[in-house]
Amino acid sequence: DYSKFQARLNADYNLSKKFTTGVRINAAYTDQNDIPMESLYYSNPAWAGLTLLPWINKYDENGEFNTSIPSNSNQNPRTTAKYDDQWSKSYRFNGTMYLKWEPVKNLVIETKNSAEIAITKDRRYWAPESHPSQGGTGTLQTINNEISNLTTSNTINYSNLFGNAHSFRALLGQEANRYRYEYVYTYAPGVDPEIPYIGTADQAKTESEQGFSRDTMLSFFGIIDYNYDSRYFLQLTAREDGSSLFGEKNKWGFFWSASASWNISREKWLSSFKPLDILKIRASYGVNGNNGISAYKAYGVYSTSNYNGTVGMLPSQPSNPYLSWEKNATWNAGLDFGLFNNRLTGSV
Repeated sequence: DYSKFQARLNADYNLSKKFTTGVRINAAYTDQNDIPMESLYYSNPAWAGLTLLPWINKYDENGEFNTSIPSNSNQNPRTTAKYDDQWSKSYRFNGTMYLKWEPVKNLVIETKNSAEIAITKDRRYWAPESHPSQGGTGTLQTINNEISNLTTSNTINYSNLFGNAHSFRALLGQEANRYRYEYVYTYAPGVDPEIPYIGTADQAKTESEQGFSRDTMLSFFGIIDYNYDSRYFLQLTAREDGSSLFGEKNKWGFFWSASASWNISREKWLSSFKPLDILKIRASYGVNGNNGISAYKAYGVYSTSNYNGTVGMLPSQPSNPYLSWEKNATWNAGLDFGLFNNRLTGSV
């Protein structure tokens, strides 16, 4: 079964003639009980339907579910569905708040702040009724995940039209982001069926694992757009990004682009050619960056290891203070055209 509760809120409010604010909020809670359908488990009813022979009894001589099925690893999917406990619960929140100020005409100062939070709790319990090989005890597995992603974006934007022909826009901005992930995994055999929780498990055999990761990025950027009479277009962009994923020597990267186009079909000397709808020449060049790596790759780290019956730590990754952005430079040039009321269009 699956149940879900969800709430959404979209609201905008004019504080004054110059100030506007608003929120976008989406919150949800889900509760899902399921059976092991995601893998080729013997207790997966879809998989068991292929491995169980048609003359195998569902029940034993005592009227209980039959768990003596060697051909299916002694698994009865009906017993699993009745006695095993497997569920997943999640809490999710997505919210954005903005505040916009227009101190003078055509100048807009805006701040946007958002949060994305997800908490999931998963539990799987193998009961002794469905798994006789466990010797009358249960086995418990739990996974707790927490994810948070916080972002603030602040911009100053100016746009205007001069003399009915010169269109201009300039934008300056700053953005910061922090991502955090944490999980705790526990595997506990020997659980008391009367109290199927970790506290009653065989502590000598209980396994636990914990993971944590966090990264941040700070960015500054600017954009300039200009077009004259919808004929000549020019755009320049630049940004400086600093990422905690990289080494101390190379955290920051500078990226930029420039593009221009000429809408020839807007020229007077060509406007009389009726079959032509649009003819545009364009070109661009830019450098962008990629920080798609996992956290802590620039650090010298240790990992746990078992040696001669003793758990210890050993170096598993050397440090690299020069680890930096992957940069990619691309250029593009093209010709776009449209003819006969755009019945024939294309690009080169």
